[in-house]
Amino acid sequence: MNPAPGHPPGGPSPAGADGPPEPEQHRTPAPGPLVREHPPGHRHRSGQTALVFLYRNGTHRVMWPHHTESHGSALLRRPSGVFEVLIGRNVTRFGLELPAAGDGVFFQAEVEVHWEVEEPHRVVVQRVWDVADMLRAPLMDGLRGVSRRFGLTEAERAEAAIRDELRTGRLLPGRDLGLRTDVYVFITLDAAVRDQVAEAGQELVGMGVDKQKAVRMQRQDTYQHDLVVQRARHLEVLFREGEMGQIAYLMAANPDKQWEIRKQLLDERRERQGDFFQAFTRLIDNGVLERHEIDETLRPVLDH
Repeated sequence: MNPAPGHPPGGPSPAGADGPPEPEQHRTPAPGPLVREHPPGHRHRSGQTALVFLYRNGTHRVMWPHHTESHGSALLRRPSGVFEVLIGRNVTRFGLELPAAGDGVFFQAEVEVHWEVEEPHRVVVQRVWDVADMLRAPLMDGLRGVSRRFGLTEAERAEAAIRDELRTGRLLPGRDLGLRTDVYVFITLDAAVRDQVAEAGQELVGMGVDKQKAVRMQRQDTYQHDLVVQRARHLEVLFREGEMGQIAYLMAANPDKQWEIRKQLLDERRERQGDFFQAFTRLIDNGVLERHEIDETLRPVLDH
């Protein structure tokens, strides 16, 4: 037969649940707070544990190291079960998987629970043989909503958020079990995940560098475009005002071409009164000027 939930293998049910418990004297001590069950006549006091006596009429007594509490008129009755409960400050550690953002990825967390028994009778009734077994599910349920907000690369932020959630007091793990607890959660990363986080961090850095480079290139393109527009407007003004010599000087890469460019522009202006760019295009089309002979700083002006 499988043991009842919360019991170590072979553990009995306390009185008041499934009838009188069957004493077991040689069980290996459990992780606690429930340590072991004794025969009904056991009355040995210990400085580290309290004894809980259960009676068939539903009453109970708690024998602390230095005093005894009676809950009901059970002084003259024989107990149906005696349970030893660990007292004082204790620590239990266990692992916990908390979901991260995304599908099928988890934070590996180490949980450290500092606990102390406040109500030994409740510990017995709730069958708290192992704190880790009893608190794992409530902690998972209470913290997974927090951890899901963060990806594996945000383990530090996830741990801080979990710590803040535990400090709010909304989660009181162990209170319904007769325990007072302080819970600490530490997220750990194995070697594979650490490598993944480092790689992701490098990618983020690279993305940041690429973004900065793209912004610089965009700014440079904008500047070049504005410069081209400004030069084009300047040349148009010069053309309208008849400053052919200055135009020729600005446009010719080869100084020997300046006079020929100037002469052709004057002819164009006299004959057609067209705009500057049409005139200059005809110079190229007629073979007066080759594109490679144009000053390179003004080639974008013509392309524009």
